[in-house]
Amino acid sequence: MFLLHWHHSNTRLSTMAIVCPYVFCTGEDTTSGNETLNNRHYMMEEKLTTSKFLIGERATIADIFILPEIDQLTP
Repeated sequence: MFLLHWHHSNTRLSTMAIVCPYVFCTGEDTTSGNETLNNRHYMMEEKLTTSKFLIGERATIADIFILPEIDQLTP
């Protein structure tokens, strides 16, 4: 449950700051979104260096929910 809340409070907010200016052509600067994304994803990096998925060796709902957020940042 913690990772779902963390995802909503961190991943979603930072990816929205990056993706929305492109989707809605607002011309906003995405630098702050990129910095926020990099700063907030240390926990996810730590988890994935010790296990295959965010929680252990099997995919959970946390892995499934975070995938679209990260995938939309890939060119």
